Amino acid sequence: LLNAPSAVVPGKKYDLMIELLDPGQSRWGFELTALDEAANNAGQILVTDPARTQLTHDTLLNRDYLKHTTVGTNAATPGPTQWAFQWVAPQTFNSITFYFTGNAADNSDFFFGDYIYSRSVTLLQTAPVDPGTWGQIKGLFRGAGR
Repeated sequence: LLNAPSAVVPGKKYDLMIELLDPGQSRWGFELTALDEAANNAGQILVTDPARTQLTHDTLLNRDYLKHTTVGTNAATPGPTQWAFQWVAPQTFNSITFYFTGNAADNSDFFFGDYIYSRSVTLLQTAPVDPGTWGQIKGLFRGAGR
């Protein structure tokens, strides 16, 4: 997962990317979802390249999944391969985990020689800044001189 922020601001839109590399492979695929700490769908995944990526929704689990399209497999192309998308952070959360799986295949249309990789990345919420903090600090120093 490329361009992941070290801390997430609620409601902010992020430009993210999935990258997959496995030397010798020549066809690619992936699937990704974002879940909160209670394993609920977290935020909004936005498709930015509809020719190469698509969004599906699991109505049973109420989860969105971003994945490759047929064109997005980049058949007969050496890696690395990347898929770009946007994600809008939810308004309330403690942490968000992106779960993603990649398929690095040999383009033979047979599963021997294909490899599956799974990863996850957990992002934390940025601590809110108390707008009164600076005034409180100044007040402490003013009182200390008395």
